[in-house]
Amino acid sequence: MNSEGKVLAVLNTRIGSDRFPGKVLSMISPDWTITDQTIWRLQQAKSVGSIVMAITKNSRDDVLEDFAKQRDIPCHRGSEHNVVERMWDAAHKYGNGEPLIYRVMADQPYMDWEALDRSAALMLENTWDTLLPLAFSEDPVYGAGVAPWSYKAFQAIREHSALPDELEHVGMWLRRNIFQFNYGLIDLPHWCYRPYRFELDTPTDLKFFQELQTSFNAGSSSLRTIVRYLDRNPRMTETNAHIKEKTGTYTSYNAAEIKQWHKDYAGRPIVWSDMLGMIGSIDAVKQSQYKCPKCGGALIALNIVRGDLELECIHCSHRKKYYSSKPKR
Repeated sequence: MNSEGKVLAVLNTRIGSDRFPGKVLSMISPDWTITDQTIWRLQQAKSVGSIVMAITKNSRDDVLEDFAKQRDIPCHRGSEHNVVERMWDAAHKYGNGEPLIYRVMADQPYMDWEALDRSAALMLENTWDTLLPLAFSEDPVYGAGVAPWSYKAFQAIREHSALPDELEHVGMWLRRNIFQFNYGLIDLPHWCYRPYRFELDTPTDLKFFQELQTSFNAGSSSLRTIVRYLDRNPRMTETNAHIKEKTGTYTSYNAAEIKQWHKDYAGRPIVWSDMLGMIGSIDAVKQSQYKCPKCGGALIALNIVRGDLELECIHCSHRKKYYSSKPKR
């Protein structure tokens, strides 16, 4: 389905930060701030119809309002602590009827615009409320596997988010209550799973981004190109490899919540991104939805060793292995 212009991108940002105040306006290159890069990458997505900045009423964010005006980006000012309400008001004030809402983080400047376009098209085609990565034991790199929410999901987030972490980190309520929604799972390509840090939390992260930009103009390159470059130049990633993330799937949610997601995955539709390229012989029908041959449950990727993919059924624990090349007998 055509997803062109169907996404409203709401850029949540503020000057305040515990570890790196003012980071969102730090210079990634001589004439480009981190937020400039984020906006440019959003503009490459054909699915994005409108972009709005959602900042706080705190006076220190006046500079962000000036930034938005200079770039002709609509800007809404709202609560500093209730980010859900701020984002909701920004969407209602400046949206143009887009059916999908995408929460943008200014400190994640390498979002994959190709992934956003793909996710939006899949969601509209299947009337899904969101699309989640069929993850391994860790999250994909920041920027990969991005997906918007349906208006229905966004409205539920606004109505039900109540805990402090849910009000600050928009979407946490949805993840905790994902079983209530119609969603799909996507098996992201293997290049999405790397230990590279693409989130700006500290001055050290900024140093890494600046080195990346100097090396080959990473800011205007696709995320896949950036990851492939780092695969060939692994020493660069040592700059910020020691920085620990404060929020993420495996730091923000407890084991019981994660276990509940896995149970709910059984029977959900799965989109396989590169199964054909991985094993070379699966037919086109099975490429879009591949389920456990014994019980029909969702197959979860367990491990990849030298390109070989091992899957396990989340329902009956049946395991199946696919080989990148035909094994010797």
